Amino acid sequence: MASIPDHQNNIGSNEDGEEVEFTQAMNVAGSIYFPMVLKAAIDLDLLEIIAKASPPGAGYKLSPTKIASRLNTMNPYAASIDDCILRLLASYSILKYNLDTSVVTT
Repeated sequence: MASIPDHQNNIGSNEDGEEVEFTQAMNVAGSIYFPMVLKAAIDLDLLEIIAKASPPGAGYKLSPTKIASRLNTMNPYAASIDDCILRLLASYSILKYNLDTSVVTT
């Protein structure tokens, strides 16, 4: 049986109510996308690729481009798609994601 938490019953203004509703909508959207993204990561063996890249506990960083190069795909957008998948998995603490701005590409 579901119920509304007490803190949601004490909404002071309409703006606060809209913020709560927006947060709830984002949670619902996230709950829909997460299982699909996790399945895609498993089907693509992204987690295996990351696990095989470094010894346990080493904390080796692997870029989406390097991961995409290990996939059996000709999709030119694979690295970008991998990046989105990895960011979502990191938001659920499945992986750690670190944006490295020290790399300069020309």
